[in-house]
Amino acid sequence: MQRFLLVARIALLLVSAGAQLRLFWLIWQAGAAPDFRSFMIAGEAANQGLDPYVNYPQLIKVTGMGHTWAYPNLNPPVSVLPMQLLASVDYGVARTLWAGGSALLYVGTVLGLARHYAAPGTRWRVAGMLLLDGFWSAMSLGQLYMLLLVPTALAVLLGERRPGWSGFWLGALIAIKPQFLLWSLLLGGARHWRIALVSVATAAGIGITPLFFGHADWYPDWISGIRANSILTQFPNNVSLVSLLQRLGFPMELALATAVAFATAVALLVVWRRPAPATIAGLAVSTVILASPISWTGYSVFLVPVLLAAGRWSRPLVAGLHVLIVPGILLWQTTGSFVVYTLGLACCLGAFAREAWQGDRAGAQGRVLEKQAEPGYSVASIHS
Repeated sequence: MQRFLLVARIALLLVSAGAQLRLFWLIWQAGAAPDFRSFMIAGEAANQGLDPYVNYPQLIKVTGMGHTWAYPNLNPPVSVLPMQLLASVDYGVARTLWAGGSALLYVGTVLGLARHYAAPGTRWRVAGMLLLDGFWSAMSLGQLYMLLLVPTALAVLLGERRPGWSGFWLGALIAIKPQFLLWSLLLGGARHWRIALVSVATAAGIGITPLFFGHADWYPDWISGIRANSILTQFPNNVSLVSLLQRLGFPMELALATAVAFATAVALLVVWRRPAPATIAGLAVSTVILASPISWTGYSVFLVPVLLAAGRWSRPLVAGLHVLIVPGILLWQTTGSFVVYTLGLACCLGAFAREAWQGDRAGAQGRVLEKQAEPGYSVASIHS
């Protein structure tokens, strides 16, 4: 039985690698990268004094499900500042540098975290992270999630020993992806005040930067852009609970109310059990992806630090990862839906919720740090 499982696992990895590489190469040859193009267009519009959140004709559009879907930039105003610099570079050169830099950041972060935590089955874990569909989706579309993986990893890595710096990097993440403010709120609910307060202050400080460059108008433009593209909540590539409920026919109001109730339940669990920052990180990232109105498949890369920081993976966590490495192109061609990714994310959330409920983990990170403080510590002692 064990040999069969080993062969099945290797086969899954090989099929995933082949499918992901083929899709990436096809998109690369087509010169698409719709998200990256939206960054360039937003930066160019801002350089010309125009609204960076308008659906300009140059944006890549996709027709399906009775709608025409555009790929606009909907990141907060502070993100437009570096996009202005990006727009001054030749598109082909910028795209190549973006893709190469993203890949190096992702692989380097995965290998660095794997070496730091040195958990059982590290090679399989690294293989799973490198084949995560979220990584390949973000690479193919030219998304910025690999850049944001760095502050996410540092926020998790420094949570136990350097709470101030952990809060700083978490704040940097929130400034670009405001939905991760939930992470700060959960930390506050568990009375990890320093990380929570520093993260909120940092996010606010970074978030108001455009004001000093005379771009106060970007903020209402951003809100208008989000409202104008609310149809994106129903896009098949959106793996959030809100999107799933809408595609099942539920009204937007009920879908949002369900997501709020869902996030509230997680918050109550955190307030009651007060888990360690590492466990809260897993709960926060999983909940943010599931409860946000828009969560693309690429958001799963934010799970990488908490997955690699975990000690022994529970069965729900293993099941969730196996689902999340299934190539999206295969799911789309066979089922026309990415709902299994939502189920995989729910498995991950269930695993972290179980840890918080049992209260038997000072965090895998915390346990490793405690062992590091013991005389005669070695990496091998982790497995004893």
